[in-house]
Amino acid sequence: MKKTMMLIFGLLLIVGSIFAAEKNTIVKESPASDFEYDLNETEDGVVITGYRGKGGDVIIPAEIEGYPVVECNGTFDGGYVSITSIIFPDSITKISNPGLGVGYYHDENEAVFKEMRSLKKVIFPKHLKEIPAYMLYDCYNITTIQLPADVEIIGRWAFENLAISDIYLPNTVQKIEDYAFSRCRNLKIVTLPSSLKEIAGSVFSECNNIETLNLSDGIESIDSKAFENTAIRTLTIPSSVKKIGESSFANCKNLETLTLSDGIEEIESYAFRGTAIKKLVIPPSVKRIGQCAFKECKQLESLALSDGIETIGAYAFSETAIKMLTIPVSVKRIEAGAFSGGTWSDTKLETLIISDGIEFIGRRAFSKSPNLTSVTLPEKQIKYGNKEYSDYADCFSNCPQIPLKDRKKIRDTGYTGGFNDDK
Repeated sequence: MKKTMMLIFGLLLIVGSIFAAEKNTIVKESPASDFEYDLNETEDGVVITGYRGKGGDVIIPAEIEGYPVVECNGTFDGGYVSITSIIFPDSITKISNPGLGVGYYHDENEAVFKEMRSLKKVIFPKHLKEIPAYMLYDCYNITTIQLPADVEIIGRWAFENLAISDIYLPNTVQKIEDYAFSRCRNLKIVTLPSSLKEIAGSVFSECNNIETLNLSDGIESIDSKAFENTAIRTLTIPSSVKKIGESSFANCKNLETLTLSDGIEEIESYAFRGTAIKKLVIPPSVKRIGQCAFKECKQLESLALSDGIETIGAYAFSETAIKMLTIPVSVKRIEAGAFSGGTWSDTKLETLIISDGIEFIGRRAFSKSPNLTSVTLPEKQIKYGNKEYSDYADCFSNCPQIPLKDRKKIRDTGYTGGFNDDK
């Protein structure tokens, strides 16, 4: 019995030693000699200015020569060493980008971790508030990043073209700048916190595999091309959003279900062009729908325009499959080609009802609608054409099935164009 107990005790000591060794391996800091460093301006902390080690897993020490390491202000050049992971100590509260110029566009020399093709994992310090521009630009083998718990700003192009599949954004994030996560092609799920007020331009553009996007109530604007060419299938825009920017969801070819909450005021040009939306309700808070906003949504069959909309932009709903359309009384202007067919396709429109508020209908607004057999217009004068061709009205060209009684009523409103061709 005594021998057995001694044997068990010995095994426990061996296992404990193994675990301790593994633990020490994980937390062991890289030696100070692996880094270039100096004192900061106040001479009470160390600034890391470069790396000269042999690569592998790099753990930046929390203290060097008795001083806390408080800042990283240097470029780690992956062209000479193979660094596989980097862990920042929580003592660091600032990461600067020494090569960042005044220009807006990318310069490969501006990346903090230049050409880090072997880099797969980065863990940021907990209390870092800002991640600089081009932080991990084009480090396309990175699969894991752990963002700071206190991060507020993520700079432009900071995580462009990484291999991450998911990202957790804490509820401290207030600003994500342009292209910050663009071309992260493995990214599938994105949840944006309520602390974020503005989604900047092209932030997630070309992230082709994003299928799920969760927008928290609190976001106020979505800028141009923010989610262009993603794989989103279902989307709800919260009521806090006032503006949906140009091409923000353009060419999201899998987007079938779109819910627009009451509170949105403007849908800008090309916002949802080329999506697979089948049914759409525009809330009354929307005042203007921009040019080509829903152009080439070829599966869009049902459209409900709420009373409140004032302007429908040029080609806003061209090349769709809408069969019955009612224009509410709030609409004053329907711009050129708003509900027209395209070069190689006709509309599916069969019934059109335009309410009393209408004042202007632009060129070819309903052209190429060969199935249009019922048109109802208010009994008043309407201005047709556009600024350049005020006397050239062809709003109903290539609509040969409009019956004679409806043609007469249309002409009584001031229409001088044809119905059977473009002349």
